[in-house]
Amino acid sequence: MKIRFYESAMQCINRTRINPEFYLFRPIEEPRIILFDDICTTGSTLTAAYDLLKDRKQVICIVGINNH
Repeated sequence: MKIRFYESAMQCINRTRINPEFYLFRPIEEPRIILFDDICTTGSTLTAAYDLLKDRKQVICIVGINNH
């Protein structure tokens, strides 16, 4: 599929669950982005990450939850 993977491309500055603040470690050049969050509790992590990338042509958010 030739999808470039940026492992640990962004990091949370303040580590709060309600209003996390993220910054990018390195520039992400692609206009289409897939954001993946392994567990979604409040949605604030995914929202904060999206805010860094919302100027892109397309951002798809995916959440994976495994409740055994």
